[in-house]
Amino acid sequence: MIFEPINTKGKVLIILFSIVGLILILSLTPKPESVEALFYEATTAFEDGDYEKSLELFDEIIEENPTISSVWQNRGSAKYKLGFFYGAICDFEQATKLNPTNVEAWNSCGMACYKTRQHLDALTNCKKALRINPEFAPAHNTLGLIKYRMGIYDDAVRHFDTAIILNPEYAEAFQNRAMVKSNMGIVYTALDDYRVSLTLKPEYSEAYNNRGLLYYKCRYYKFACEDFTKAIELNPKMAAAYYNRGIVKFKLDDREGGRADMKKFRDLDRVVNY
Repeated sequence: MIFEPINTKGKVLIILFSIVGLILILSLTPKPESVEALFYEATTAFEDGDYEKSLELFDEIIEENPTISSVWQNRGSAKYKLGFFYGAICDFEQATKLNPTNVEAWNSCGMACYKTRQHLDALTNCKKALRINPEFAPAHNTLGLIKYRMGIYDDAVRHFDTAIILNPEYAEAFQNRAMVKSNMGIVYTALDDYRVSLTLKPEYSEAYNNRGLLYYKCRYYKFACEDFTKAIELNPKMAAAYYNRGIVKFKLDDREGGRADMKKFRDLDRVVNY
């Protein structure tokens, strides 16, 4: 049986507030002079993928000044990236308490609830985001993921459609819509969505992996193997892509290659679940 993880890599978190906006907020609140420098350092670490350092720096900022909504939101985003979803939810909730109109925090909280399978809370948070801004595309994308997991495919597609209308360059929404269409058996339009997604975001390893799954279902094993290989090139730590490619290699009578991929999958999976 081929491994098919639910993709959650849509554009779900608006991570970093504008630097100018934060400086304006900070200028209105008591603070030591180091806070602005800490914020720059924290956001830079986040953008560089050093989420642990970013989290530590946002901790320091909050200790100095716990009243800035965007800082709680950004710390929640760092926790989310590290897989600390329940901690992220707490931070996003605090961000919304400090600023009830923080649409990004409401949506991010919805996505973190989705990751922890708190679907009703996820729906509630995303709907609050859309009440603030009905044209906020990431919230429609998140709602699409929630409806997809709940098995309400038509609603999921409708939300992805809306996200794409609002942002025609939304690669994650195209990928997510393709994923749903694939499960609905709408193969050709799903492939077209994957094509658009990868045109917009050529480094999108999850889209390659998921398109590979669709090729596998259609028994296009050679194309599937090529997509899984591309996913691995882009993200060498993607255990699922090794597993999927291993299955395909067995189908292509490449038993040695299949066993090698399965071993790599077990090694990576052991590290993730250690």
